Amino acid sequence: NRTTHEAMQLMPTGDLHAATQAIQRGLDVATQTNTATEPNVSGARADWIEGHYHVLPDIPGDDVEVPGTPEPLEHNPSNGSNGEFRDHRFTCDAGALHYKLFIPGGVGAAAPLVVMLHGCTQSPDDFARGTRMNALAQEHGYVVAYPAQAQSKNAGKCWNWFRSQDQQRGQGEPAIISALTRHLVKTHGLDERRVYVAGLSAGGAMAAVLAITYPDVYAAIGVHSGLPFGVAHDLPSAFAAMKQGAALPPARVPPAARMEAVPAIVVPGDRGPKGRHDKACAAIAH
Repeated sequence: NRTTHEAMQLMPTGDLHAATQAIQRGLDVATQTNTATEPNVSGARADWIEGHYHVLPDIPGDDVEVPGTPEPLEHNPSNGSNGEFRDHRFTCDAGALHYKLFIPGGVGAAAPLVVMLHGCTQSPDDFARGTRMNALAQEHGYVVAYPAQAQSKNAGKCWNWFRSQDQQRGQGEPAIISALTRHLVKTHGLDERRVYVAGLSAGGAMAAVLAITYPDVYAAIGVHSGLPFGVAHDLPSAFAAMKQGAALPPARVPPAARMEAVPAIVVPGDRGPKGRHDKACAAIAH
């Protein structure tokens, strides 16, 4: 929608406060509209949770690159108070990718892991800077991984959530990302029960794919401006779904996937044009 587009244009410039204000303006308009048209919405959906947010202050040096080191990275709890943010490369039977890893200074044993999937044209650095996730990780004590989509795999550096071969367990991008996730949990002694994946746009759509194909790996997902699993099988159908909306996806979950309920937080809500976001939210959440 217009609010998301405005915020996305501001985020790469580093003007995070302006981007936040754009989102707040959009939320204020939506709240006023909802109040005017639906005076009795309290308690209508018991499975929806009201949330709160706060804006993180800028941290000097937060966006400074740290030189990469060979895999595996030995976790050192005595890292500086700002933690370490480094480049790495991961290879498995399904393929390979680069990623960045943030480990907070002084993080405890068996910490949670959050996997962050960037949107089209973005990089791990863009996503880390725009979301401020490293600052939150330092505050709350969890590790953050930022897989990077290669331009050789998608010209726009989008995750290929819409391709049939990348919607299957045991192959394609879901297999690579889930293998990386398991590798990080094992290598750094993280808590396998508290592993999460979140994404924006194409990254959000891939997070939804991971919830379907690897519900045994991820405890919950976050989807911002993404699409539900199964609404596209190639590039033309992906553009059609994004432009025109789509009905709820057909029940064609890969046979190898285990059907488990994976909790989801979905942004934006259910007030998209022609009810598209209502359908997308319902499909992702279920």
